[in-house]
Amino acid sequence: MIVFFKVPEVGKVKTRLSPPLSLEDATCLYACFVEDVFEKVCLKAFDVFGFVSGNLNDVPEWISFFAEKRVHIEAQVGADLGERMSNAFRFCFEHGYERVCIIGTDSPDMPLSIVEQAFEILSSMQPTVAIAGADDGGYALLGMNRYFPEAFEHVPYSTHHTYAATLAQLQATRATIIELPKWYDVDTMSDLRRLIQTPFPNLIPKTLNFLLQHATIIPKMKLTIGVTDYTRKALPPYETKTDEYIAWLKSGEAFGYEIDCVKLFYEGESIEELKSRNLDLLKRLDAIVFSGGPDVEPLRFGVHLSNSDLEKLHVRSVPKRDDMEIALAKASIEQGVPVLGICRGLQLVNVAMGGTLILDIGQETGSHIHEAKGPEESNYHLLTLDLKSKLGRMIGKREGEVSTRHHQAAKVVASGLSVVSRSADGIIEALESEDDRPIFLVQWHPERMWLEGRDNAFSQNLLKGFLNVVAERKRATLTQPA
Repeated sequence: MIVFFKVPEVGKVKTRLSPPLSLEDATCLYACFVEDVFEKVCLKAFDVFGFVSGNLNDVPEWISFFAEKRVHIEAQVGADLGERMSNAFRFCFEHGYERVCIIGTDSPDMPLSIVEQAFEILSSMQPTVAIAGADDGGYALLGMNRYFPEAFEHVPYSTHHTYAATLAQLQATRATIIELPKWYDVDTMSDLRRLIQTPFPNLIPKTLNFLLQHATIIPKMKLTIGVTDYTRKALPPYETKTDEYIAWLKSGEAFGYEIDCVKLFYEGESIEELKSRNLDLLKRLDAIVFSGGPDVEPLRFGVHLSNSDLEKLHVRSVPKRDDMEIALAKASIEQGVPVLGICRGLQLVNVAMGGTLILDIGQETGSHIHEAKGPEESNYHLLTLDLKSKLGRMIGKREGEVSTRHHQAAKVVASGLSVVSRSADGIIEALESEDDRPIFLVQWHPERMWLEGRDNAFSQNLLKGFLNVVAERKRATLTQPA
């Protein structure tokens, strides 16, 4: 296992993190990266070689650190990065090693599973190369079971083309090339914010401790989230129901984000003017939340009822709200904007995608567990969630008690959506996209659970997981090559 690293010298490492970090703090952070990476790889039964750029005697505490970890230290030799890596591989193969991988220290939280997978792939008797790309166009790992100097020739390093050029060079060899999952380098503040939200905090304890000590000077990622307006009056301290959703969303700032919410109105001007304005706003949003509220008009999913039938089924609709939100739902899905639908929001998005609804749960199924206790008091019931689903991995609980206050539910599920949760009476409690589109729809009220002091994984983890999805999409958008 080769690890390429530098002696931490002020002004020579992680300079793109300054500002807001000082050059001194950026250097200290890099030192944490180095130590966490070596701590990680030394956990496994690898022979670890640290190839260093710079004079290690300038960091005397590292000499004892590497000795304790039994890391073999060698100097990087070569005129450029490609030549230095090539020489490192040649050195290891000349010393009798049959499987050799190289990583750097810019991806400190890259899981060991990627490294282990690479070594497993390289156990093949055939000439084989394993490579894990990085989001910035480089690569986070390269492994070989033969020495292929071609991999380092005519490659433009530190560009968006490094990975592609390396693959092109390897195509000229006889090697089988296996591409591993991508990871990311930490070079910019956007990358650093991603690192703060790592799913593998146990891999970077020193780094996270440093970041915790410097949290006040690291700007948070700003997420702008649209919330469809629900103008029904609510009890203090919130002026409308929309404000309850916004307060819940903004509680997610505890997870390390700055959250700005934009109300998407359906009243106040002509519906066409508002629709045009909201669709234009959508292009600048990082996500959209479809809030609860009145029933979706049955005509929207092909059900024609008389006024007396609508009255018997307790159906109360606001057609202009349906018109606005169906347009927003279709545009959000088409543009790939992350969607969270809550209660009516689940129903509306299901209808917008071609599904239908149960018009009155009590009359159609005989179940009454979903009815609210009062105008401002939820009922609560149990549900089960598929832990293999995206929402299941996000929430992390198979069973839980959730807030309920609705009389309609999804009936025929739209094409492209999957049922991932039901209550004991069989009512659909959550839907999500069958593919990788960020569409998450829940029948329960996470904002009410938070407001009523009954916050659990089905409220808190849902919010954290959704915000992480939104942030990941924003990062991917910001780091796409021009």
